[in-house]
Amino acid sequence: MKRIISICIILTLGISCSVNKSKELEKDVKVFLNDFQSKLQGSDEEILKLFTGSQSKDEILKAIVILQNKDTTVKSHIQPDEFKFHIEGSYIVVEFPVELTASGQSTETSLLSFQLFKNDRQFRIGKLEGEKLYRQFSILKNKIEYAKELARRMADLKVYYDRARELQKNYDSVIWFVHHKNMTYYYAVKGVYNFDSLKKGTLQNCKMGLIDETGKVIVPVEFDLISNPSMTFAEAVEVTNNGRVGCYSLDGKEMIPPNYEWIVPYEKGFANALVKKDPIFGWLDKEYAFHENFPSEEAEKSIKEFEYLTNNAFRFGIGHQDLISILYPIEDSFRGNGLIIASSVFASNGILPIVNDGFVTLKDAEENRLFQYGDDYIENTNEKPFSVSETLSAFISNIKTRYIGGRGEFYTTHKIILIDKNQKLLSSIEAWGADFKFRKLSDELFESKAISETDAGPSIWAREANFPFYSYFKFDLGKLIRLKSNRLFQCTEFVKMDSSYLSGDFIFYQNNNDVHSKFASSETIRTMRDDILASYGFIFSEAYVG
Repeated sequence: MKRIISICIILTLGISCSVNKSKELEKDVKVFLNDFQSKLQGSDEEILKLFTGSQSKDEILKAIVILQNKDTTVKSHIQPDEFKFHIEGSYIVVEFPVELTASGQSTETSLLSFQLFKNDRQFRIGKLEGEKLYRQFSILKNKIEYAKELARRMADLKVYYDRARELQKNYDSVIWFVHHKNMTYYYAVKGVYNFDSLKKGTLQNCKMGLIDETGKVIVPVEFDLISNPSMTFAEAVEVTNNGRVGCYSLDGKEMIPPNYEWIVPYEKGFANALVKKDPIFGWLDKEYAFHENFPSEEAEKSIKEFEYLTNNAFRFGIGHQDLISILYPIEDSFRGNGLIIASSVFASNGILPIVNDGFVTLKDAEENRLFQYGDDYIENTNEKPFSVSETLSAFISNIKTRYIGGRGEFYTTHKIILIDKNQKLLSSIEAWGADFKFRKLSDELFESKAISETDAGPSIWAREANFPFYSYFKFDLGKLIRLKSNRLFQCTEFVKMDSSYLSGDFIFYQNNNDVHSKFASSETIRTMRDDILASYGFIFSEAYVG
C-alpha cells in the first residue's frame, strides 16, 4: 500500500513539474512574441538580430514588411494571444494567425510560424515560415490595385472563350488553347476529361484532337495527348497514343506515325531524327521513313552516352515555348496557369512529368505588376551516366525553377534516374538543394550532399548559412530507396564521419556581417550533438534550449 502511495506521489510530482514547465515555456514564448511585435517598428538591423540561420535577408524582410503595415492598401493584424506552440526535439515551433484587411474586402486570415531555439540563453528565430502570408497578401493587394487592368485582360481573353464555345458544338468539350505565330489552336476532346487525373498519368476515357481558329482539323480527335506547338520539330506537335509518340505538322499532315518510345531531332546527313522503337534504336530520314540502328557513330554516341541531353541545357516556360492555357470559367481566367506537355524524350526518361502546369502566362515586362504566381521558367541540365551495378546505370537530372510571387526566387531539385543497358527507365528518386553531389559509398550505400535553398532542412539549424545537408539511399530490387531518419544531420547516423563532414568554405552572419570559416562552429557541432541525443529519446533539462 505504501509503495502504491509512493508511486502516486512521484507520478503526481512528475505531472505537476511537466505542467509547470509547460506554463513557464508558454510564458517565455509570449514574452518573446511581445518583444518581436514591439521591434517591428524598429530598423531592419534591429529586427534581423532576432534571426539566425540560412534564410536570406530579403526573404525575411519580405514577410516582415507585411507585419510592419507600411502598405497603404492591405493592413495586417497579428493575433499574438492566439499563438500555439509545440516542441520538436530541442526546438519550439510557434504558430499564430495574422488577419489581412482591405477596404471593401472580406477579412482574410493567414498563418505565420517561427521555429525558435535559444542561443546564449536568448530566443532566436531559426526559421520564419511566411510563404502563405506573403502569397495571400500579394494576391489581395494586386486584386485591388490592378482591378481595372485585370478586367481589361479578362475582356481580351473573352474572344477565345467565345470561339471555343462555338467549336465545342462538334465535340464533347474544348479544354485548352494556345497561340502560335499568327494562329490560335484549340484542344478538343471526345469523352470524359479530368485534368487532375491526366496530371497523375491516369489513362483518360477520352480522345484529344487539335483544331485551328478557323475550325480546320489539324490533328484528328484520336489521340491520348497532344503537345505544345514546336516542342520537337518546328511547326509541328507531338501526338501520343497508347504510350507511343508521333508527329503532325500544323498544316494538318501526319509526319511521323505514333510508333515510337521517343523522338530526338537529329538533322545531320540523311537523318532527320533518332528514335527508339522498343527495343530497337533507329533513325528517320528526310522523308521520316524508319531505318534500324544508327546513321553514324556520332549519332550512336549521342544516344548511348546521353550526349543529346548532357551536352545541352533546356528551358521551359513563358518566352521559351508557346504555353497552353486552360479554359477556366471566364471569371477565373486571370489565373492563366500555363501548361507544357513534355516532349517524349523528357517524359520517357523521367526528367519531366508528362503534364507540367503552374507556369505564369500574365505578367508585364518589368514584373512589377503581377497577376499570377507560379513558375516563370524551369531550366534542365543533365549529367553523364555512371555505373550503379553490373547491369544498371544512373544519371542526375537537375531542374532549376524560377518562381514568381514567393519570398524566394530560385529553387533546385534533382532526379537520380536509374536505367538499364537498353536505356529503359526503371525508377527515379528526387533530391533537393544547390551544389548537389551524389556518390556511391559502397555497393549498399549512396550519399547525396547539397545546400538548402528553402526554409527547411538541417542547414537552417546550423549557424553557417551554407552548411550542407546529407541524405542516404540504398539500392534494392532495381530501385534507389531513401533511408529514413529522424535526424536533421543524417551523416551522424549512416556513416563514420571524418573531418570532411565538418570542413568547407562556410559563411555565417555576425553583427550583420559575413564571416568566413573553414570549420563548423561550436554552435553547429553542439546542435549536431543534441540532434543525436534527441534521436535516442534524450530528454533535455530545458527542452527548448539548443
